[in-house]
Amino acid sequence: MTDAAEIERRLERLAELGRSLLLRVTGGVSPYRGLAGFEERHADWFFGRERLRAVVVDRILSEGAGVPQLLVGASGSGKSCLLRAGRGAARSPG
Repeated sequence: MTDAAEIERRLERLAELGRSLLLRVTGGVSPYRGLAGFEERHADWFFGRERLRAVVVDRILSEGAGVPQLLVGASGSGKSCLLRAGRGAARSPG
């Protein structure tokens, strides 16, 4: 396959198939939030931070809900997402 137009058509077809598969798998909703933050309703898509979530939940449970806690990190590091979606995921079964 050396024809540039044919290569372009095949690449476009692959891209269409990828978009189609993504929509079928996620029920028409993309799991990629981009720059938007995660909320509790996105807990099913908030993964990869299980250890950090466990540390935060354990700290809250061991200290009690009435004791103020601080979560410190760089701007944009996911603190709010962890507290919103991570907390929801911690309450979810499994």
